[in-house]
Amino acid sequence: MPALTIKCPFCGNPHSDEFECLDPAGAQFFRCENPKCSRSFVVLIHECTACVEDSVFVWKEMPQSAVVEKLVCQHCAEPVSQPTEQTHGEDTSHRI
Repeated sequence: MPALTIKCPFCGNPHSDEFECLDPAGAQFFRCENPKCSRSFVVLIHECTACVEDSVFVWKEMPQSAVVEKLVCQHCAEPVSQPTEQTHGEDTSHRI
């Protein structure tokens, strides 16, 4: 399975998660590794139950639950369904 690639929405710097270490449990904050950027952004990794492929979504800030509800798998277009507590209003103690 190929590595996941996460691109910073601010500067476009790619981060490769070759060992799939990132938690697919919901939207989380992530910090850009580019020293000229170093900004925080939100990452959601979703493993599709239909095709078992991972989709990576990024935002500059925590998305509203309505935005997440409209997401579809980037491989098979199956709707992505995430519990609403994992989006806007999330407990920020889980930031990376």
